[in-house]
Amino acid sequence: MSDRSRTLFFFKTTILLLILLTVPFSLWARSDSMQIMSKNILILNSYGADYSWTNSQQKGAMSVFHNLDISNTIRVAYMDSKSLDTDKYHKYLLEILQEKFGGVRFDGILATDNDAMLFLSKYAHDLFGDIPILATGINGYRDRELPQGITYAIKENASHLATLQEAIRLQSNAKNCYILADITTTSKALISEIQQIEQQLSTKITFHYLNNLSFEELIAQVALGSPDDIYYLLPFFKDAAGNSFSEGRVARSLAQVSPAPIFVSWNFQLNKGTLGGTVLSGYNFGVAGATALLDLINGKPVTNLSEESNVAEFIIDYEVAGRYGIKTSAFPRDVKFINKPPSFIDKHIEVLLPGAIIILILTTILVLIAKMLKKEQIINKTSQQVLRLKEEIIDTQRELVTTLGEVIESRSHETGNHVKRVAQFSRLIGEKIGLSKEDLDLLEMASPLHDVGKIGIPDAILNSPAKLSDTDYSTMKQHTSIGKSILQFSNRKLLAAARYIAHQHHERWNGTGYPQGKSGEEIHIFARITTLADVYDALSNKRSYKEAWPEKRVLEYLQKESGEYFDPELVRVFIENIDEIREIRLKFMGDTYDEIQEAG
Repeated sequence: MSDRSRTLFFFKTTILLLILLTVPFSLWARSDSMQIMSKNILILNSYGADYSWTNSQQKGAMSVFHNLDISNTIRVAYMDSKSLDTDKYHKYLLEILQEKFGGVRFDGILATDNDAMLFLSKYAHDLFGDIPILATGINGYRDRELPQGITYAIKENASHLATLQEAIRLQSNAKNCYILADITTTSKALISEIQQIEQQLSTKITFHYLNNLSFEELIAQVALGSPDDIYYLLPFFKDAAGNSFSEGRVARSLAQVSPAPIFVSWNFQLNKGTLGGTVLSGYNFGVAGATALLDLINGKPVTNLSEESNVAEFIIDYEVAGRYGIKTSAFPRDVKFINKPPSFIDKHIEVLLPGAIIILILTTILVLIAKMLKKEQIINKTSQQVLRLKEEIIDTQRELVTTLGEVIESRSHETGNHVKRVAQFSRLIGEKIGLSKEDLDLLEMASPLHDVGKIGIPDAILNSPAKLSDTDYSTMKQHTSIGKSILQFSNRKLLAAARYIAHQHHERWNGTGYPQGKSGEEIHIFARITTLADVYDALSNKRSYKEAWPEKRVLEYLQKESGEYFDPELVRVFIENIDEIREIRLKFMGDTYDEIQEAG
C-alpha cells in the first residue's frame, strides 16, 4: 500500500469512527430533548381566573414554563371555590375533570392555594394515579403535616405580625383590633395564624374576629367603630349568609365607612381604599411553585422555598394616608408609596433636564469668555499680545459653540461629527460663492447651532423611530422658534448669525417652509447654506427613523428640490464641488458614518 493510499485509508477510517460515535450521542440528545418536551403539567387553581391573586400566581408559574419552552403541554383548570365550595359541587367538578383530563397522563400537578390542595389530596390518586403534586400559597400548615398525597407545599406565611405591629404603632391609642374575615377555608386558616401571635403584639389590645357576619352586618359594625380602632382585612369573598362578592368589593365598601385606616397583607387588596401593610405577591408564589414542581418531576432535590417565596414589601397608599391625616414621615424609610402624585420635577424632567444642561453650558461659555476678556485687559500691553488673545478667544468660541452643537445633536443620537461636517460643508459653499473671510468664519462657527432649539423637544418625539403624528410634528417644528429665543439675548455677530440659522434653516426657497414661510432671498444666506449642508449630511447618514441614502440618490434629491427646497445657485455650486465635499466627509466620518458610495 502506497503512502497516499495509506493516508486516504486512515482519513476515511477516522471519519467513519466519528460518525459512529456522533450518531448515538445525537439520538440520545434528541431523545432526552423529546422527553423534556413531552412533559404534561396540570395547574389547578382554587379560585377563578377573574381573581387577581390567582391570576398573579398563574402568570408567575407560566413565566417559568414558557422559559422552558413547554407551554404547549400545560393544562389549566379553575375550581372557583370563592363562588361555590360544597361536597356536591366537588363531585360535579370531579366528573368534569375525569371527562376533560381522563385520557391525559400528567407528569406533575401544581395546585394554587388551599382549596385546590385539599381537593387533590382527596381525589388526585383516583384521577391521575401517583404523580408529584406541589401546592403553593398554602395557609395554616406552618406546624402541621401536609394532607395525604401532597408531595410538597410552599407555605404562604402572610406577614400578619409585621402589618399589625405597624398598625399598633400608627394607632397608638388603640384598645381594640378587629379582624375582618369571611367564612372560607382560607380565612379560617389565617385567623388561626393570627390567634397564635396575639400575645406577641400587645397585651393592651383586645382582638375581635368578625368572621360570622353578613356583609350588611360587617359594614354596620365597622361604620360604628372608633377612629382609634385597628381594622385588619383578610381576603373576603363569602359572608356568613352565603353571599359571594367580587374581588375588591368588600374592601371598597368598608373603606368608605371605616373611621380608621384598614390594613392588609396581600397586594391584590391595594388600590381599593385600604391603607396597606407588609404585603405578599401571588406572582412570587407562582414562580416558586413552578420551579419546585419541575425539580420534582426531573428528580432533583427540592429546597425549602417557603421563606424565599414570602418576600414582602411594605406598601402604603399615599392618598389613603392623607385622607386619615397620617403624614409620610410617620412611616419607616423602606416604605413604598403608591398613588403618590408626581412632583413638579417628575412632571417636567424631560424639559427641565435639557434646560439645565443648556443653561450650564451657556453659563460656562459666558464664564470662559469673561475670563478671557479679563485676561485680555491684563495683558493688553502690546498689539501683538492683544492680537494673540483675540485669536485665542475666537478659537475658544469656536470650540465651545461646536461642543454645544455636539451636545445638542447627541440628544438625537447623532455623533459630534455631524455638526463638524455641516460647518465644513457650509464654509466650502460660502467660499465658492465668494463670501468674505469674516462671513466665512461666522458661518463656520454659527452653523453647529442650527438645531439648538431641539434642547426643548422631549426625547420621545426627538428619537421616535416612527413617523410623527400631526401633534408631535407640530411640537418638533417649534425647535426653530425655541432656538431663536435661546440666542436672542445678544446681538454680537456670532450669536446673531447663529440666531438667523437656528430660526430659518427650515424655510424653503419656494416659501412653503416654516416657521415664517419666507422665500427666496428673504431667507438669510447663512440659513440657506446651512440648510443645504444639513440636509445633505442627514440624508447621507443613518438616523433613528431611516437608513443612510447612497450618494447618487442624495444628489438626485438635491437636484430635484433645486428651486423648490433649496437655493438653485447653491445646489449648482454644491454639485460642481462634490469632490471636495467627499474629502470633508472622509475627514470627519466618525465611527457611525456609512461608507461613501460612488455617485452613479
